Amino acid sequence: MLIISALILLGIIQGLKVYTRQSEIIQVPNLNHKTLGEALKILEKNSLYGEVVDSIYQRDKPMNTIYDVVPAQGSKVKTGRTIFLKIYSSTPTKKALPDIKDLPLRAAKETLKRLGFIHFTEKEVEGLHKGLCVGIETEDGKLLQAGNRISIESNLVLLISGKETETLTVDDLISSETDSITPPVDSIYTQEIENKEEDVQPDNWF
Repeated sequence: MLIISALILLGIIQGLKVYTRQSEIIQVPNLNHKTLGEALKILEKNSLYGEVVDSIYQRDKPMNTIYDVVPAQGSKVKTGRTIFLKIYSSTPTKKALPDIKDLPLRAAKETLKRLGFIHFTEKEVEGLHKGLCVGIETEDGKLLQAGNRISIESNLVLLISGKETETLTVDDLISSETDSITPPVDSIYTQEIENKEEDVQPDNWF
């Protein structure tokens, strides 16, 4: 009975090894700087699969090349395992523009930089307060709105109030209205004299 029990236990252990493929452990190959096509072929030769899970855009990096893998290079995995790939994208990331209207120039730039926008030029426009960002345009003059999704590589034209617009106070308006309604004193006096002369009738000499 003891011998039979030992044989059964040994059979179970061997069966678990086969089932879990513990004898088929391999290391994740080095895929960094390989193109996506090259990486998939290498994984296939090692009985592994590849799946792209993330991508970033960097202007100075080769497009569609691997920059990271999960599990990391050298990790021990079972055959048939899926290796998650991170690549350099061929197209820039697009993000929604934030609302930077009425922010000071420095604060507007910092808000955009935190989202990844780095290319700016400035254009002076009239505004109520000097030094505030009043909007964003494209290079060809198209006005952009907060929430528009554009490439983080886009060249943005920040519209900055460089000259304050002339504003009228209540006193200015009252003075202007009075000037337009009330004629000069000399004019009033002259008009009264002319009216009196018209009212005087000549004497009847006959």
